[in-house]
Amino acid sequence: MEISEDMAEIMGAFAGDGWIESREKGFYILGDPLEDKEYYDTVLAPLFSKEFSTITPKQFSSWRVYGLASYKKKDISLALKYGFVKGSKAKTISVPKEILISKSLQIKIAFLRGLFDTDGSFYCDKARGKYANTWRKTHHHQPRIDFQLASKQLIYSTKQLLEQIGIDCAKIYFIKSKETATRKNNTQYKLSIHKKEYIKLFFKNVESNNPRQKTKYEIWQKYGFVPPKTSVEQRKEILAGTLDPNTLY
Repeated sequence: MEISEDMAEIMGAFAGDGWIESREKGFYILGDPLEDKEYYDTVLAPLFSKEFSTITPKQFSSWRVYGLASYKKKDISLALKYGFVKGSKAKTISVPKEILISKSLQIKIAFLRGLFDTDGSFYCDKARGKYANTWRKTHHHQPRIDFQLASKQLIYSTKQLLEQIGIDCAKIYFIKSKETATRKNNTQYKLSIHKKEYIKLFFKNVESNNPRQKTKYEIWQKYGFVPPKTSVEQRKEILAGTLDPNTLY
């Protein structure tokens, strides 16, 4: 089946934070109820409604998440025809072959945007070098783009997609988290983009439709640093000029 740019973006979002029940009764893409709410309301729900059935995002209080859920058989059947994976996918999902081999850069970019907006992150770090000045040691000014994923296939195929659109990445890191009673295998893989030229290229070409990501990047561009642990509302105030980011240190 031919994949549209909108469908590719939904597929990326699904790869990041979605799943289809093994028994094919539910189709979900879910995120943070505060930081991601605007993204689901104004971006992902309209995209989903265009390609599938009309949908309204909602709160899942027991799960402490917010997002999309469809229980319609026609939506789930269509998703499966497009290659969406049902059941436990965290360790096995990959960038769909149709997207990897697509001749359209816009299809690849749309998938990356969906993945980044749901399961990627933009942030700034402090300098940790011995000879860095006080400001560089206290202010978070070094930009980073990270993808930290449980699927080895997805992290390596994401790196391949990024390279196809001209973005070079640092090496992939293997992260072994502490096992818990409910999670026996917490192995994850982390891909980072450190160079400013590639970070700027990413936001120029891939962009972001999620205010959680966009506001941080826009603050870095405007001020040269991004205070950590801010809410999306605080970041909007910073960009509007009603909150001085220096007061957050």
